[in-house]
Amino acid sequence: MLDHFENDMIVINDDANSDSYEFMDVQVQTDDSSRLTTVENPTLITTTNHQVVKLQLNATSSSHTKCCVCRENLRDYAVKITFQDRDFIFFSRNIWIPEGARCCSGHLINNLLSKEAVVQIKPFSIRYQDLSSLYVPLILSKAQILFENGKKIFSFNDPRDLNDDEYCLLTSLSRDNFNDFIQIISSSTIRPSCNRSIRTAVGIYLCKLRLGISNRLLACMFQIADKRTVSRIINSTRQAIVKSFVPDNLGFGHVTREDVIGRHTTIIARELMCGGDSTDTAIIIIDGTYLYIQKSRNNEFQRKTFNLYKKRSLLKPMMIVTTTGYIAACIGPFISDFNNNDAAIMKDILLRNTDHILSWLKEHDILVVDRGFRDSIGVMKALGLEAAMPTFLGGRQSDMSIACALINHYQPPMTRSKLEDEEIGVQIMQLRQQKNKIQLLLEENNLIKWFSLWEIINHTEIIDGFRIITQDDLGDLTFGVFQLKRACSYAEERCSTTNLTGDVAYSVHRCKIIPNLIRIPTQSAHSNRVTYHPTIHFTDQAILGWWCDCFTGARFLGCCSHIASAIWFLSYQRWQTQQRHIPSGEYKNLATDSIQVSDFYDSSDDDDSQRYTLT
Repeated sequence: MLDHFENDMIVINDDANSDSYEFMDVQVQTDDSSRLTTVENPTLITTTNHQVVKLQLNATSSSHTKCCVCRENLRDYAVKITFQDRDFIFFSRNIWIPEGARCCSGHLINNLLSKEAVVQIKPFSIRYQDLSSLYVPLILSKAQILFENGKKIFSFNDPRDLNDDEYCLLTSLSRDNFNDFIQIISSSTIRPSCNRSIRTAVGIYLCKLRLGISNRLLACMFQIADKRTVSRIINSTRQAIVKSFVPDNLGFGHVTREDVIGRHTTIIARELMCGGDSTDTAIIIIDGTYLYIQKSRNNEFQRKTFNLYKKRSLLKPMMIVTTTGYIAACIGPFISDFNNNDAAIMKDILLRNTDHILSWLKEHDILVVDRGFRDSIGVMKALGLEAAMPTFLGGRQSDMSIACALINHYQPPMTRSKLEDEEIGVQIMQLRQQKNKIQLLLEENNLIKWFSLWEIINHTEIIDGFRIITQDDLGDLTFGVFQLKRACSYAEERCSTTNLTGDVAYSVHRCKIIPNLIRIPTQSAHSNRVTYHPTIHFTDQAILGWWCDCFTGARFLGCCSHIASAIWFLSYQRWQTQQRHIPSGEYKNLATDSIQVSDFYDSSDDDDSQRYTLT
């Protein structure tokens, strides 16, 4: 629009060396002490020619050697300011950027000025521009569009309207990844319409996928007429993504078997599954997951989707992933009645050769599954596949595929091989063959049942006998992070406070027969009636072993959460000085626990003054 201005300007000051500006404070200060009054609003000056309108404008420099944003010399690749940016700056900042003005490439994001650059732009001079009256309606039209866009709660039309964190919150993609995704989708069949642009359509769909909110709320957020329009936008966007994006990022056709072996197989997995020798064996992990849905008014579909185990309606996609977390394929979803367990679904996939899985796999490739697949082991072996069930391992279809494809394309691997993985793999294979010596020690001395053989002490009495270790060392003991995440909760309940850095009452049971053997009674997280007794054997130099009477407490390959909590507090947390803010510790104060009162009864044998009793 501003390209139609005819250059008839009065340049008050175009000193390229100016370095001090004050915009919207009425004055602009330059280094030669000349003062310039900025224009708060463009002034219309009617000339004798009624076909021309003269505008008095705050303008930037139009030099080809200096950046109009930062006023530095254009050393790097110089870029012309686009007409979209010139219009945006003119209407939002009351600053006119002359045609042909240039800026540094670092001020741009996807060929548009960044938010920081927009704020940094300052006026340099006052210029008078002649504008043909034919273009006045065009100016008003563009001003109205900008005004309407400014009223929207959320808008993806201008990449500058939302910052990177807001893009991640609404769509799960960063701003750069979202812009890259738009470039890919723009080549598909989707087209802009009177209701939305391509950016808005994709943004609405990703918000639906990310947040799961209703179409009515999406219509309110993006100023769409009604929920039916939102539904049409979502459907058209889904079709475009499935056609142009999913095939290149999900399924056995998008990744080769050699690529999975070379790039998506961890060293520790190869050490555990193949002994570290085979370099031509693909290792993939297969498991079903849940996609919860609402109850259906169709009785037959409701019966087929009601899961007896979860007691609710759901669908079951079958996930096929590599040991790095990369999603090779997502098959399904399947219905979830009693006929569609993991084994039945796996046999269906193999016998139907879904997604050409048998063409991709080769003989002696390893499929890592859990006990739910035990009835399909025969089919796997008949097809020449190796099923690994180690004893130490214990429209929605399109939406699921799109979510998996987005994860593969834009998210980093969940885990990467490290230098020490091979050593850890060897250590795991050695530890799984060992017996728990602490359990044998407790049984030989009858220490499990005889509580009189233990004395209660405060943790400070063994403060010098329990070695200090780091969080990395704790991870080596637990072989995972889940136990360490639960450790704090058990310790807080043991101390009756969320502030574990102060002087807390953390009692310990010490064995009277073996002084360096302790146990910490730990309340179950799920039952008030169950208390576990994690037991630790230690010296001032090392932790010798552990045992717990919970379901998984006897293992020596890693440890349960109860043991991890005791080691975490005694060897790490009680030495910390910085208090951690734990909001969940105040949740119990938000609700009232009713007192337990026995039922009212009336009996002539009882004292008339006693109406009820407290239990």
